[in-house]
Order: sequence, then C-alpha cells, then structure tokens
Amino acid sequence: MRALAEWSKTERRKGDPRPWYTDCFAQQRGILDAGNEWEAILCTRRAGKTHALGARHIQALLANPKVPNLYVTLTQEHSMGNLANYLTNANKQWDLGLRWRDNKLYHPKGGYIWLAGCKDKREAEKFRGYKFSDVTIDEAGTHRDEVLKWLIYDVLSAALTDVGAPLRLSGTPGPVPTGLFWALSTGDDPEVTRWPTRAWSLFDNPHHAWHHNPDLARIYRETRLRISEAHPTWVREYKGLWCLDSSALIYYVDPLQNLFDGTLPQFGLRRTTMGIDVGYDDSTAFVVCTSIWGQPQVYTRFANGDSAMKPEAIAKEIKRLVSLFGVQELYMDTGGLAKGYQAILQQDYGVPVAAAIKHEKASNIVRMQDNLQRGDLVVDAAQCRQLIDEANTVVWDKDRKNHREGMSDHCLDAWNYAYRPHLHQHTPPKPVEDMGDRITRELKAAALARSKPKAKSFR
Repeated sequence: MRALAEWSKTERRKGDPRPWYTDCFAQQRGILDAGNEWEAILCTRRAGKTHALGARHIQALLANPKVPNLYVTLTQEHSMGNLANYLTNANKQWDLGLRWRDNKLYHPKGGYIWLAGCKDKREAEKFRGYKFSDVTIDEAGTHRDEVLKWLIYDVLSAALTDVGAPLRLSGTPGPVPTGLFWALSTGDDPEVTRWPTRAWSLFDNPHHAWHHNPDLARIYRETRLRISEAHPTWVREYKGLWCLDSSALIYYVDPLQNLFDGTLPQFGLRRTTMGIDVGYDDSTAFVVCTSIWGQPQVYTRFANGDSAMKPEAIAKEIKRLVSLFGVQELYMDTGGLAKGYQAILQQDYGVPVAAAIKHEKASNIVRMQDNLQRGDLVVDAAQCRQLIDEANTVVWDKDRKNHREGMSDHCLDAWNYAYRPHLHQHTPPKPVEDMGDRITRELKAAALARSKPKAKSFR
C-alpha cells in the first residue's frame, strides 16, 4: 500500500515537479531562485511577499528533508498567523506528506519548518545549538535593533554554516528611516554594508486589482485616505519606500529635541518616579522619570526590560534603581499576573509599589505626545535605547486608543505609568479676559475704592 501511495504521488508530480514554484509570479520566483546569500526583501502589504516566503520554506525543506529551517517574527502567534494557513493548504493541495506538531511542520525524514517568535535576547537563545537550511526574519522593522543584531550575528550566523544556508530580512518600510533593517536594505548608513535587496509593491502583484487598473488606487487614495501621492503613508505603505512618517507613530522621539545627556539641573525640588510593566513570557520593563518643581521638563533617565523575571529578580532590580536614581514613588501595572506580583513584592520583599493608573490611557498618551512635540519630555539617549526603539516603531491600533497589538511596547507602558504623576508640571494657562469684562472690572474696583470711608485721624 505504501509503494502504491508513493507511485501515485510521483505520477501527480510528473507534469509539475515544483508546483509551489509555478504558483508564484516573477518577483516571488526571485526569492525561490535566490542562492545562499544573505539578502533583504522590502515590500508593501498585499504584495505577495508572505506567499513567496512560504513557498521558499517548503522548497528548502524538500531539498534538505533532514534539516530544519526557520521562519521568525516578533511572536510565535504572529508567525503562525502569517504562514500556517498557506503551509497547511499547500501541503494538502500538493500532497507533500508533511505533518504539524505544535508550531512545526515536519517532513517524514525529520526536518521541519519552525514558525517561531523572538522578542528579546533571552528568547533568541532558544535557537542556539541548531543547524538550519534556511532562515527568514520577517517584519524585521518591528524588532528592536539590539535584538535583531544579537539574533543575526551572535545566534544564527553559526547555525547557518553547516549547509551554507541563506538568511533574509523581510518587511515593510517603517515610519522612521533608521535602524538595522533600514541600513541593510538601503545602504544609507556608511557604517553598514548594504545587503542585496529585492523590492516590489502591491502594484506588481498580478493577483491584486490595482495591478490591472491603477485608477482604482488613485480613487482609493483620494476618496478613502484623502491624502496626496507624496504623503508619507502612501509612500511607505503603498510604494514600499523609506521616508520619515512621524504622524504614523504614537510617540516620536525626535533626536534634535527629545534627547539629553543624562545631566539634570543642579538645583530644584525633584520628584522621581518609576513605572513597572510586569510580564514573564513578555518583558518586565522599568522606566524612571524625574521632574523639577516649577519647571516644565520631565526627564526620562532610565528604561530597560527583560523577560522571564521572577519576583525576586524584579525586587532586586527595583531596589537597585531606587538607590541609583533616588526614586520616591513606584507604580506598577497590577492587571492579571501582575496583581500577584504586587502582593509578593510588598509582603515578601518590602517594596512599597502602588497600582498604576491605567484608565484614560489614550488621553495620557496624547499628553505625552504634546510634551514630546514641545520638547518638554526628554529621554537619556544612552540609558533608554530600548525605549527609543519602541517609541519609533509602535503605532496606534485601529481604534486609536492603544498601541497596536503584537508590537513590543513594554517600556512604553512603563513610561506611561512613570510619567502620569508629573502632570502637575503643566498647569492650565490663565484664560484670556475679554476687554469689555476687564474695563467693567476696573471701573467697579475704582467705584468701590471711592465709596470706602476714609480712615479717621486721631491727631
């Protein structure tokens, strides 16, 4: 029976030995035809990039059926959402004989396609000890630079040497033209050598309606988006080109007005707070802010996070930062898992952490935006690298009430908690008095002064 099944499979493939290849259009086939070089792929959404990456990983598994290959995004859930349906349908349609086990699609000979997540350095370590036949880091612009560099050069580089495997970074241009993915795909950073780069947009996708009728794109842009062809959103999301689009970000840390060297004013009454966003699989983040009474600036002096931190490690880090920065107030997210962490920190470690204010988050974000734009909210460039990376990546969700789900935002949440107590720095301006009201008030005051009896003299 097994021999009959193998014969049947062979017969079906005679007419098309690589159906996953012929199923792709020209730009997608470029990915399948690529050799073992390291390259960047820069595409808009709906360009067909993910379809091509799925076909490439199937091809790599069938070519090296005993060796795993890796597809990684920020989270495992996101990787499964991107590729699982395509791989399942391709396996069924072309009878490839592959089997799912958790988040890995196995070949009978032992190799597999691993759909994984990597949001920090600690999670990158799980890829050590493997050898891979092919690696894709997708949505590369959403990974923090320090994590991306660590993943590529410290963890994966050695894992690719056994079979001389390729590695590709793929994604859509981010709202700020900076970072490793930007440098590798453009060559605009003199300190980074550009990788070979493939680029196309949804206009090149023959399965998209705009490919055959560009007027539909113009009508959509003018009537739905109401933006010009030169608008940064159109340039990034629909043309696939890098450009500065600070309007797409929730927080934009402008290097010209929002960075400082860590030096605070010498005099003045200080208020120093710490915000803590607790996670275990996700990062636990710590952010320290200081303000000087009577001055508008709020100084962000420290921001960092790490995953898999237990209460003892969290308490130790809190005490270290309290001692280092003179923190006076501690505010922590107490939802879900963090509620138990708060009780443990208070009772077992004597850390007087208070519950952070979480309601009206959107309005507090808007306050932070205003202060960033005025230059009144500043960040220590050396101590807050992780926060800056998140701030220049995270965008709104569809309701514009919170950060988009799935993006790394733990330092930003802790920043939100640490910043709220400093709202006293910005007292509301005095209302402008109407001229008629002012004249009336002055006349009344003069009349009242004349009507007061003069003090009697006792001389």
